Amino acid sequence: MKTIVQRKRIIIQPGDHAVIRDERSDKRVQRSARSLFIHIAEGARLSYIDLQQLADTASELTVMTVLMDAHSAFSYEGLHRGARYAKTVINLVLQGEGAGAQLNAGLLATGMQQYSFITTQHHRAPRAKSSCIVRTAVYDAACVQYYGSIDVDEQAQLSEAYQQQKAMLMSDQARAFAKPSLSIRAHDVQCGHGSAIGQLDEEHRLYLQGRGIDHDAAKQLLIRSFFDELYTDGVLQQIMAGVKNLNKSPIPLL
Repeated sequence: MKTIVQRKRIIIQPGDHAVIRDERSDKRVQRSARSLFIHIAEGARLSYIDLQQLADTASELTVMTVLMDAHSAFSYEGLHRGARYAKTVINLVLQGEGAGAQLNAGLLATGMQQYSFITTQHHRAPRAKSSCIVRTAVYDAACVQYYGSIDVDEQAQLSEAYQQQKAMLMSDQARAFAKPSLSIRAHDVQCGHGSAIGQLDEEHRLYLQGRGIDHDAAKQLLIRSFFDELYTDGVLQQIMAGVKNLNKSPIPLL
């Protein structure tokens, strides 16, 4: 049994481009608490690839704060499919004019897993853009909660912020909750949010079966298409393509 406590500070210097791949798949880890502070300086870019595949008996808490200067860019692609209890908090602070952030996260919850995913898009400066897309597939008696907020300060005119959450319930006992919120103090902005929780589309499944695809393969194809728009990273695309019957053996990031 291992316990991990981490506190990291990451600074991307002006004009630099960086890619960070963050994988947790050590099955010996039972408790993990992580605090990440990321500062992206003016004109810099960061792509953050996040893969959580801890043991199904583990618990994890992650708090990530991303501070963005003028004309910086941040993209996050995450896949969470391990741990018994997992809470992830991502705070995006767009403090520089023209900053841009894209957050795409996928959660696969099975058994008795309980996930809590929390995002904040805080616009402090004009002409910044942020987008948050979360996709969840919930199986068995698992439970997933999502809380997302968009907060636009008075001086952050001409901001654009978007948030969308969709959850697919794969059993009668599966549960999902979502609470999006907006706090807008600027008068010239474009902001919106959407949330949907439902079950697998049986008409689509029957259509695929009518084309000669068996029940399990049709179901898996629909699940994969549900997550497809999230990932541009080739490794995460390969992982989703290779998930069969939600086999949770760890797959390393390259």
